[in-house]
Amino acid sequence: MNDQPTAPRVRLPAKARWALLFYNLVFPFVFLAMLPGFALRMMRRGRYRHKFGQRFGSYSERVRGRLKGRRPVWVHAVSVGEVLIGLKLLKKMRSLDPALTAVLSTTTSTGFALAHDKAGDWLEVIYHPLDFSPIVRRAFKTIQPCMLVLVEAEVWPNLVARAKKKRHPCRAHQRAPFPALGAAVSTGAHACRAPSSGCST
Repeated sequence: MNDQPTAPRVRLPAKARWALLFYNLVFPFVFLAMLPGFALRMMRRGRYRHKFGQRFGSYSERVRGRLKGRRPVWVHAVSVGEVLIGLKLLKKMRSLDPALTAVLSTTTSTGFALAHDKAGDWLEVIYHPLDFSPIVRRAFKTIQPCMLVLVEAEVWPNLVARAKKKRHPCRAHQRAPFPALGAAVSTGAHACRAPSSGCST
């Protein structure tokens, strides 16, 4: 039995909740409309089936076992350039805390290959889940991060909102593309961290 008190979740402001609701209602239709183009691009790049389930928040038993109970730092980097920044950041954090474990997510196969080639045993590389509420919740349940870092301040409404709900105060470097989410996403920083979360860095 876990004796540690569970921090109350943050309730998003009404405007942010309505914006997220609209976003999640529209997302499936936009995704289906763009799916042929995504599929064609993935087939051209090859290995489009590689860990495909991770994009839907589905992880292998090996990945779930490696992440269970670890409370890693989760860094999200979109493509190759951001991956290089994310790796540099994580290596610096690791040098300050040798016990640190981390997850690095990326959206592209080239970014994944680069990160995977450079990852140590302490770093799990995954494909970033689609930014759809049920999928993001599933990913958070598996990863259970102590900290969320968005490289280059890419804004993912459901990812950031989920972190806020779990008391990870989130800020983005650039203005969010969804103005009504302004109460959930503010400008100025890159890191989203849970108070008393267990991250020692």
